[in-house]
Amino acid sequence: MQSKQARSHWGWRLAMATLAVGLGAVPALAGEADIKIPDLEQVMFGGVKGLHLMYAGIVVCFIGLIFGLIQYTQIKNLPAHQCMIDVSRRGDRPHQ
Repeated sequence: MQSKQARSHWGWRLAMATLAVGLGAVPALAGEADIKIPDLEQVMFGGVKGLHLMYAGIVVCFIGLIFGLIQYTQIKNLPAHQCMIDVSRRGDRPHQ
């Protein structure tokens, strides 16, 4: 078990370390408008042009959107017990 003096010494060190980190942090003086974005036609990522990589990412996102919509409609069209339907509809209006 630690003595009272050892515990207060540890707390003092923690307070000083927190103060040092807080005072030592430099605020960022730049905003989003200051970000330099490279020309994606000139940048290569693993042998692939940046623009082609961006387009591939957009295609993947679109495929994910289509997949999500298909899953949503399939789940929505599944049969459900009347009690489950009542509970789901009850959430649409305020409780009485």
